[in-house]
Amino acid sequence: MKIKTRPDAIAKLMTKLAADLPEAAEIFAQALEASAAERPALAKRLNEIEEAADDRYRKFLEKIANTFITPFDREDLVSMAEVLDDIIDTFDHSVDLLVRFELDELPKPFIENAHDLVAMCNLARDGIELIKKPKKLRGIWVQLSELENNADRRYHEILTEILNGDTDIFVAMKLKVLADTLEEIANHLEGFVRALAVAAIKET
Repeated sequence: MKIKTRPDAIAKLMTKLAADLPEAAEIFAQALEASAAERPALAKRLNEIEEAADDRYRKFLEKIANTFITPFDREDLVSMAEVLDDIIDTFDHSVDLLVRFELDELPKPFIENAHDLVAMCNLARDGIELIKKPKKLRGIWVQLSELENNADRRYHEILTEILNGDTDIFVAMKLKVLADTLEEIANHLEGFVRALAVAAIKET
């Protein structure tokens, strides 16, 4: 059995898993701003990223099975890894739906939230590097939480706008599915960094 110090194991394993997170978020944001004709190519690229992330996730599970970590720590790692995998999966599935929905230009709050997700993904990736520095990691968590709060506020604005009766019911349903997805990803990212901060405290 390969033995590593736990903080190093956490940082290295999680960094590999999060490698494509910012790029996935960037492509997702581009897809929201793109025309309907441009979106299929972006969806294809995002699907490739999602498949590569799935492969890394499988390797991650195999690796922690052979790394000397207590069962409780292993459970924490698997939980955080699942969140990262879910985020990239959701990016992929959302752009696929966006292509199928054939929506034209999206309302501005969607684009603003998508760009905030890019910033949140970069913070999440950077936070992994600070697993041995809980105080600095807390700063990442605070920044990400602020972005999540802004995204939450816009989410409520979006719902108010599209469900006020002036939007075509079918368009409103499609937009709500997309808005819910943006909100879900933001919540996942905030939860991931929160869990990362807790893991960092345990390791000190």
